[in-house]
Amino acid sequence: MQTNNSTQTSHPRYDRQEKIRGWNQKSLADAHIVVAGAGAIGNEVIKNLCMAGIGNLVIIDDDIIEASNLSRTILFDSQDIGQPKALVASKRARQINPDISVDQIYGNLFYDVGLGIYRHANLVIGALDNNAARLHLSIACSLAGVPYIDGAMWAFGGEVRWFLDCQDACFECTLSDDDKKFLHEKRSCTGYKPKHDAPPIIPTTVTTTSVIGGLLTQEAITYLQGWEVQGSEAIVYDGRAMTLHRSELTRNPKCPNHDGPYDNIIQLNALPNEITPKDLLQKTARENQGITQTLYLELGRSFLMHYDCSSCGYHEDVEKILSKVDESCQICPKCGNVRQANTFSQVCEQDAFSDRPLSYFGVPVGEILAVRTDRVIALYELGV
Repeated sequence: MQTNNSTQTSHPRYDRQEKIRGWNQKSLADAHIVVAGAGAIGNEVIKNLCMAGIGNLVIIDDDIIEASNLSRTILFDSQDIGQPKALVASKRARQINPDISVDQIYGNLFYDVGLGIYRHANLVIGALDNNAARLHLSIACSLAGVPYIDGAMWAFGGEVRWFLDCQDACFECTLSDDDKKFLHEKRSCTGYKPKHDAPPIIPTTVTTTSVIGGLLTQEAITYLQGWEVQGSEAIVYDGRAMTLHRSELTRNPKCPNHDGPYDNIIQLNALPNEITPKDLLQKTARENQGITQTLYLELGRSFLMHYDCSSCGYHEDVEKILSKVDESCQICPKCGNVRQANTFSQVCEQDAFSDRPLSYFGVPVGEILAVRTDRVIALYELGV
């Protein structure tokens, strides 16, 4: 990822905001912000951050532009239909403010974004359209030790919620039992990609988008300026009643996501296509020579090697992340029976495929991987 190392603290572009008492433009120029989601809210946030002079942005989205997006997305026009949102949004962001650094990830939040992408950010802004993605991002930010601010909206309203650290309520704390059941069913209890995993279409308006995007940006700038923001609270907007109020978020004492971030992470320059599980396992063994137990590398994802049908004997190599495989593929194309899936999520040095590059297993750039026995021995962050 490119970085804007500008030390410039004043520019005519920012003259009006620099007149605000206590304003520190350099804190914005030096900031690294990840925006997850480049749809309606994401467009508004990205536009605002660029105009405010945020120095470094990473935009994440795996969707493409549709005609229905155009009524609420200032960064897209009709010529962009069919193009990836992340790519077009980053291009327009650079046009709005050529002085900032903008990178993009056109990929899925669940398996195409390494944890290190979040760890080196000052702040992550969620502009997502479903709770499964919000929960995943919330957990990732907690492990990375970076504050997360989430925006959501409906027809004439929306809310903005801060999840500052492991002491606050987290996103999972806000979910009901029914919410969690839906999330579990959506991702499929088998780990497969469901046939119909698109989020429901939520009716809304451009005015609601503008308000929620503005609130997210205002809170982000407030945080970066070092001014106080409120964790464990939601800012709730009702466009019909024209009200804005705060609502307390309650931390669930049984929630498992409050252990705090990873620490003692070893940073590597190697990219996923330049290093293998065997390399990491041997490196760990050399640096921990007193360990006699077998070392395993946790891939952080289930990998589907092949299918075998016990009914007709049909064998099919797949070699994909399980969550990228449609659940209908479990059915044997030869006899119609359910097939046995050969999957794994960890690799030891003795495995025949341990000398394949990490990219083969779908490990993205910037990912943080654990080598362990019955406990974590080492954490490695890949390069970007």
